[in-house]
Order: sequence, then structure tokens, then C-alpha cells
Amino acid sequence: MTSLVTCEICDSGQEDIEHVLRSCNAAKGVWNQVVPRSSQEAFFSLPVREWLRDNLFGNSLVAGDAAWGSRFAILCWLLWKRRCNFLFDTNVELSDNIVLRGNRMVGACTQPAAASMGSRKGRARGPSWIKPRMGWIKANVDASVSMVDRSAGAGGVLRDDSGAWISGYARYVGRCDALLAELWAIHDGLLLAWDLGFRMVELESDSLEAVRIVCVQSNALCTSALVGAIASLIGREWMVEVRHITRDSNGVADKLAKQGRVLGMESTIFGVAPAVVAGLVEAEKRAAFALSYPSGSAVDPGVSTR
Repeated sequence: MTSLVTCEICDSGQEDIEHVLRSCNAAKGVWNQVVPRSSQEAFFSLPVREWLRDNLFGNSLVAGDAAWGSRFAILCWLLWKRRCNFLFDTNVELSDNIVLRGNRMVGACTQPAAASMGSRKGRARGPSWIKPRMGWIKANVDASVSMVDRSAGAGGVLRDDSGAWISGYARYVGRCDALLAELWAIHDGLLLAWDLGFRMVELESDSLEAVRIVCVQSNALCTSALVGAIASLIGREWMVEVRHITRDSNGVADKLAKQGRVLGMESTIFGVAPAVVAGLVEAEKRAAFALSYPSGSAVDPGVSTR
């Protein structure tokens, strides 16, 4: 802490821990992007010790974010780091940059942990792919970026509520970072579903950061034409649900994205499952069917029903 009493970032208020992490206008700009409006009144009014305890060890204020404890801690650290940079290095970050950095760090923390848990012997594993609700289709999308030359590909698959292949695609995106490629994959998956006439679509991606940008529409990328195009697609007259899944549940899209990366300037639509994913599609279809109709149920997987 410095010897100054007043916060030098917002030039108002007494600079203490609570002010730096929550009450400062610069800090509020960060929290307003990640805390739902319905929870903001409680979030900003809790006593500081209770505020820290509930957000670190509970999930009461931000429902539906399983990584909220980690996200909260990381954002607090980034806010403190920004304050120090401003005071001692005169290098202050924008609030939106903090949110994006926080999302990347949360992903880096949670994905290796999930992979480690998945490797433990005896751990029960669910199906690699879960079929959509009756009458809906599911679009699984992914991106692949080369570590050598940053060449990127996007790919995706549309399947119906029985797990049957509808269509798929693979395309070369160009040279870009992983986040941009993931956003292209989401855009292309939505556009393909719309062009084929489907109006109830569940879209899944294993990129937590891309999903959060699409769902929250962070101000950090409000000027991005691509994010705007995705928002425009979602805003059409149809029902679209976008959600994050694990990499284990996105195997078909992953293989198609890798195919897209080697296409060069080409783009391909697959009316039937290509050989590189045909076996996996069938295996996931059977696994999803087995989950819906466990052994001993009245439905025989070999019998067509109406």
C-alpha cells in the first residue's frame, strides 16, 4: 500500500482492500461483466469478509458457473496486479482485458484438472456425447490451430435427436489464434444449421472462453465483426442454446477441425460422415442410445419405433 489515502485510479474513496477489489469504479467495471444483474446488489453490499468467503468457497451469487470460486480469486488477483502496475509502472489495463485474461486463466486451471481426474483408474465415465432433446438437433463445433505456423481450421457436425448424422463441415480459417478460430467454428456451425432449415439447435463447444463471449457478449469484443455476426445469427427467429462441454465430448468436431486445418483454401460440407469420423459417430450414437434405454428396458436397439 502507498502512503496516499485516496484511490489514484478513480480519484475518489479511501483506498483499502475492499475498495481496490470491489468498490472502485474500475473494479466494478470488471465485476459487472461477470456477475448477473440479479445478483449484483448482494455482490456489492456484502461485508467484505463474508463477500470473500461466499465467493471463494460457495456458489450462491453466480449460479451455473462451476468454476466461480477460481474465477473470483483470479479476477481479484488481476485487479490487485492492475492497481500495482498503475501506481508503480503507470501501466493500467482496461477492465475488459482483465475479464478475458481471467477466462483464459480459469480455462488453464480447470482443463488440466479435468484431464487428471479422467485418467484415474476406476473413475466412472459418462457417455462421450449426449443426444439433444426430442425435436432438436445438436451442433458440435471445434477449432484446431498449429503450434508451428498458427494455421487454423474449424469443423463441426450436426446430429439429430437419435444421434444420426445430418451434416458436417471442415474449413481452413487462415493464420490466427485459437480463440478466433473457435469463434469461426461457432459461426459456421450456426450458419449451417440455419441454412439447412433447423430452428431448434443446441450448439456445443469445448472452448469456455468462446462460449462466454458468445453468451455474455463481452464489451471487449463488441467491435468485432465476427462476434457481431454470431450475435446476429442467434438473434434470428429460432431457438438456439450455446453451452460449454469437455473435450472428451467433442471428439467428432475435433477430428473435423483438424481436417479443416490441412485443406488449404478449401471448405467442405459432408452430407455423410467421412471415413475419418464415421466409426466415432456410430460409437457415440450407440452410447447415447444406451444411456436413454438402459439394459433391460422395453425398447430393443435393433427395432425401429414410432
